[in-house]
Amino acid sequence: PTTGLFTLEITDAETSGSISVQIFGMRGEIIQQAILNGSHKYIFDLSGMPAGIYFVRVIIGGKVEFSKAVKN
Repeated sequence: PTTGLFTLEITDAETSGSISVQIFGMRGEIIQQAILNGSHKYIFDLSGMPAGIYFVRVIIGGKVEFSKAVKN
């Protein structure tokens, strides 16, 4: 759970290209999106958003992964 800020850590060895990150609200609307490069830690801010569950989609090459962030 988070009160606003959360860290997304990309550790996959196959991250030489761009990384697409999208954060969705419960109704499927895109809250934030970013194109990142390399293996690093990235900080996202949901502090202006209401409490709830948010879904994070990360696309690296042809590989898609989902996770969730819970904002208190």
